[in-house]
Amino acid sequence: MKKLLFLLCLPMMGMAQVNNIPVFKGITNQVSIVKKSAATPSCKMKDGSEVRLSNDDNGIVIDMNKNGKTFPFVEQNTDAVYVQVGETDFDKDGKMEILVALRTSKNSYRVLIFKKPEFEQLYTQWGSFIGSNYCEFPGDGTVKSYDADGKVTILKFDENGKQLVN
Repeated sequence: MKKLLFLLCLPMMGMAQVNNIPVFKGITNQVSIVKKSAATPSCKMKDGSEVRLSNDDNGIVIDMNKNGKTFPFVEQNTDAVYVQVGETDFDKDGKMEILVALRTSKNSYRVLIFKKPEFEQLYTQWGSFIGSNYCEFPGDGTVKSYDADGKVTILKFDENGKQLVN
């Protein structure tokens, strides 16, 4: 009986591990959540704002708390099985950017990069990119995107956040 129960649980454990693969690595100020989790992790940013992750019937919710107000930070994505949020100085300009990663499958993710414009209170989406396995942010305005075979692609962006063709 125990063996049967173990064999039935094995596929579910594998699915949980597939959905819980981090998208970006090397960022210390970050949180993540998997779909249908009861957890509500939050990430406190250097400017005092906070990004909170939670789940509802439609998928993963990404809200921002700023100046005592809570509002949706990113439009809800019903296909995301894993969401990761972090903060880093993407281009070493002294200003922190917020990264939001939406993993839709084991080999597919999308990262949104948010910047706060000069003299503004709220962040706006500056750029985005898609990838297959995971990525790193070296801090020079580029992204190292790794595929499942370990092949690295260097992604570059112009000053408006548009991805440049390599």
